[in-house]
This record gives sequence, C-alpha cells and structure tokens, in this order.
Amino acid sequence: ADPGSIRVSIDDPFNVQLSNYELVFDDAAPGAFFVRRQADSTVVYQGALDGNLPQTIQFDSITLELSSGQFVPGDRYLIKPLADAAGSMQLALGDPAALAFASPLRGDTAGGNVGSGKLQIGEVFDKDHPIFDAAGALSPPLLVRFLSPTSYEILDNSDPANPKALDPPLTQLPYDPKGQNQLLPSKPGESLVAFAGSQVGGLPASATVLTGLGEVGNGYSQQVVTLTKTDPQTGSVVSTDDLTIAAGSTAREIAAMLSATSGITASAVTEVQITDLVDNGLGADLTVAVNGVLLGSVTSLNELADAIAADPSLQEQGISARSDGATLTLVSASGENVTVQVAGDLTDSLTLRNAQGQSLQVSGAGPSGDYRTVTVGGTVSALLAAEHSLSSGTNAIMQSTPPHARADFGFLASMTGAPVTGDTFAIDLNGNGIGDNRNALALADLNQQKLIGQPGLSFSDSYAELVQFVGIQSSQSQVNRDAAGTLLEQSIAQRESISGVNLDEEAANLIRFEQAYNASAQIISVARDVFNILFDVVR
Repeated sequence: ADPGSIRVSIDDPFNVQLSNYELVFDDAAPGAFFVRRQADSTVVYQGALDGNLPQTIQFDSITLELSSGQFVPGDRYLIKPLADAAGSMQLALGDPAALAFASPLRGDTAGGNVGSGKLQIGEVFDKDHPIFDAAGALSPPLLVRFLSPTSYEILDNSDPANPKALDPPLTQLPYDPKGQNQLLPSKPGESLVAFAGSQVGGLPASATVLTGLGEVGNGYSQQVVTLTKTDPQTGSVVSTDDLTIAAGSTAREIAAMLSATSGITASAVTEVQITDLVDNGLGADLTVAVNGVLLGSVTSLNELADAIAADPSLQEQGISARSDGATLTLVSASGENVTVQVAGDLTDSLTLRNAQGQSLQVSGAGPSGDYRTVTVGGTVSALLAAEHSLSSGTNAIMQSTPPHARADFGFLASMTGAPVTGDTFAIDLNGNGIGDNRNALALADLNQQKLIGQPGLSFSDSYAELVQFVGIQSSQSQVNRDAAGTLLEQSIAQRESISGVNLDEEAANLIRFEQAYNASAQIISVARDVFNILFDVVR
C-alpha cells in the first residue's frame, strides 16, 4: 500500500511552540486520529479522515496537509516543524542599497501651520487596498484638515489647490489634543455609509420670500432607518434597532442621534456652491446674507468669500467659504443648514448648485427689500462597527439599501500635539524615500518587543536564555564526563587490586624460577656424569 504523505507548513512563526508533535491513527476506530504535543503530552487536535485527500488540519499555528496515500490504524508520524529551521535560512539580499529602509508613505506638514500637531505615519496593514492602485501616488492622496482644535476632516487631495470631500465624506472627526489620536479608521470590518437619499442637499423649485433675515425648512421628511447587527460566524441577525429621523432635522442633529447609538459614529457636513453672481449696477445693490448674518453689498464671489471669512459669527458657526473667482464653495463643517438670502433688484442674482448637479437661480425681490431665501440641508456619513448595517423602507435622507463602503485606508496614521483650526497635513506615497529610515528604526525596535515564546521575550533576552541554556548543558555534560572518568579509574584500580597482575612480582618469580631451573639442570648434569662413570667401572 502507498504510505500516507504529509506536508507541514507554519502559519505564524511567532506562535509556534518549541515542541515536536506525534500524529497517531487510532487502532480501534478506523480513520480517527489525534495530534499530541510531545513537550507536555497535550492532545492539541482530534479528528477523523473525511475520505477526501488532501485534508488539512490546523493547531498551534501549524497546518498539516494529509496530501496523498493511505493512512491506516496504528500509523504514527513524528512531526518536527522546527527541525533544521536555522540551517534552511538563506541570504535574500546581498546589496545594502536594496534594503527598504524607507516607509512607503510620508506625511507632510503644511508650512503655514501654527499649531503643534505632529503627524506620524504608521504601518501599512493591507498593501492590496485600492488606495495603492495608482502608480506613484495614493488614489486619492489624503489631506487632514483641522476644523477646530478638537475636530478634523479627511479630504481628497488630488488637487492640492482645491481639496474636496471624500465619498462618503469623513468630517467632524473627534480629536483629543492631550493624547495620541488614530486619524484614520482602522478597525477590521468597519464600513462607511453616506446618507445620499433623494432629499439630501436638495434645492427647492423656487426661493421663498421673507421680509427679514431668517430660515426656511430644508425639505427633509421623516425617515426610519434600521441598524442591524449580525453574527459573524452564522450571518444570522442578532439584533435590530429602529432609529427615527424627525422631519426637518439638520445633518448635525441626525449625526448626533446616530452617534448616540452603539455601533455607529456619525459626522455631518453641509456644502453648497455659488456661481454667476450678477449685480446690474442699477437701483438697489445686490445684498447677500448667510445663516442670518447680513454681509452687505457684494460685487464678486471673491468679495463675498472675504466677507464670510471676516465675520466672527459665521466663524463661530463653523461656516467657511473659498472662491476661485468663478465658484464659491460654502461649507458648514458641523452639518447645520446653510441658508442663503438675496436682496436687490429683480435682475440682481446668483446661482446655487448642490452636489447632485441641481442649480437654482436666486434673484433679488425688488424695491420691497425682501429676501429670497433658500435653505440647504447637509449630508451625514455613518461609520459602522463590524457586522453592523443600515437599511430603510424609504429613500428620503438615506437610500433604502445604501452602499456600505470599506472604511479603512489600508494603513495607519496618528497625531499628537495641539493643532489649531486650519492646520493641514498631507499624506501620499513616499516617492524616493530620501533620508527616510523609518523601516530601519522599526526593525531596530523589534529588539525591544516581546515576540518570542510564552510569556514573551525580546530577541536579546531570548538569545541570552539560549546562550545560558547551551552553556549550562555544556558545563553539565563536562562535569558528567569528568565524573564518569573518575569512576572508571576507580573501577579499574579496584579490579586490579582483586585480580590484577603485578609485573614486578611476576618478573621476580620468573627470575627465581629460572634460577631453580638452572640449578635443577646442573643437578641432572652431575647425576648423568656419575651414572656414566659408574657404568664405565662396571664394564
């Protein structure tokens, strides 16, 4: 019969036990087997042949593949996973210049930053993440921008002159200036859901006329969303939680309600663009108000952006604006509604645009001095813990079955210190890696980590223990050898004292016996001569 063939592979070298193993097939139960760890005689696996080879079994970070042949009752196999481990090591690189001492990513601090925030790029834990698909750059490059000393957002930095929100957005993320903060989502299984229902950020069919500064509704209707938690092993539903979004809620209020629910961390942002600002130069001036703050007469988008940036009340609300001369982007970083009001002649106007591509021209209300008013609601991004999902029966603020995007970026980034509002930090691929030895430092730091055995030991401590163990064993062997040699000498001496031969005594006896022999020969010779004489006389 063809004997069974087994292939051994190590899954995690840091958790392999310092032991050989024995694979034993039961005499009494055909097909049944168990694996015993010889170091402590513990059975670490029990199973039975399923009739299909190859068959794999796993234990103690080791995988055995019963690949072919026949395994019969009574068979025993000695598994030595660490045999010849040192002897099989080979030199992979012979050129020091080929060593990857630089980290694949870099973080750049903007020159205009005034805070003390310090960005640190951590490990890449998933090199196959889509963000690494492009050659020579992240896809997309990232920008960390602080909205306040205690909050920040992550932006798409593909165009450094005009960073834009990610899809789904990551904004209003909390920051603790007194500790170390993980800037990017990194927990396995986390997902992002953008609330992108039909009403989100919507523009009305026409502006509402108000006699003074005020706000109209954002058009959001009531919606019930369901948070579902499933069992990661079976996929069955563990729990559901219905969350009611009230009609007219701001994105900030929706995010706060979601964040109060276990398994969800939500953020909000409101964004609307203003284009085509026109003041006909006749009659009343074009006058603009934002979120109840009258900004006065404006003649260009740049002038309007400067007026918004200079107003402390809008700054306190988290309202900001940036303009390239053709488009002004108005942002509420907290997710509050954005209300734009326009007064002036009927031919004075500006155009509002939202993220869905809708546009609405808003003109002045004429000599009455009334304001044509538009209120735009924001969007919400929900960061869901693993095994959590959102759904709804309607498609108002959140889609009924929204996409759940992967939350992490495949690498870690952290920050310490106290950044201030407006500080920015860019993250991209580390092109040439000049002067960057973070990987080398990380390798050196391995010497301080307790990675060997249970409980953990550092490489230095483990080597010291190995040297100590070998020294003790060598010394003990030498002592045992010397003791055995002494016992041997004593045994020989004792044997010799009982049954041994004394060479000096034997030599003396030989001389004595020789002399006796010679004397006897002389006596015999004299006797022979006497007999001969007697015989001659008789004759």
